[in-house]
Amino acid sequence: MEAFKILGIVDLTDDEPQGGRPQRKIILKNNFQWFLSEQCKELMKSNTMSNSVGKDDDLKTSPSKSDTVPLGQSPCYTCGSTKFWKTKDGSINCASCHPPTSENEVMDWIEI
Repeated sequence: MEAFKILGIVDLTDDEPQGGRPQRKIILKNNFQWFLSEQCKELMKSNTMSNSVGKDDDLKTSPSKSDTVPLGQSPCYTCGSTKFWKTKDGSINCASCHPPTSENEVMDWIEI
């Protein structure tokens, strides 16, 4: 939350303590309200690959496991990479934004 405040994206306020714990409220600044709009949500739905997190259901699988391609997806919306990797639990990650820490984490590499 502090990082968003430093970047000027939000205001932070102290709220009444609840259960003995101090509470903070994060309020998106007016300039960024569009990110809460239906238009933004629709764009994010159509433009994101389960990019950091997706499951096998989001994939079209051809006979070979290495030919797995995300359905109707484009390159990573953050960096533009077309290379992804799949974890053993089925999550899909951008290889540039979220590289694996070891090859043991990678179940499959996906190139779109």
